[in-house]
Amino acid sequence: MQLSLISPDKLVFNNKAVSSIAVVSTEGCLQVLKGHAPLLTTLGKGALKFYDINKKAFSSYFVEGGYLEVSPQGNVLILAETLKD
Repeated sequence: MQLSLISPDKLVFNNKAVSSIAVVSTEGCLQVLKGHAPLLTTLGKGALKFYDINKKAFSSYFVEGGYLEVSPQGNVLILAETLKD
């Protein structure tokens, strides 16, 4: 699964290979794994966490608002209104 993370200030990364993504949507907590159904949702305020493809490196950001899209191909695009390390 490929993750692209974009904030108003910068492109954090594009097509980063990840194995799982956990984020807070406006509807509640959400985890995206390989094979997830296509989805478009708004983001709430909370942690964005993901593991690299080998599940060895864990990364975390704080997100406040934005959108998350899971494409039919399984790629994930996150457009964050506010993003902090």
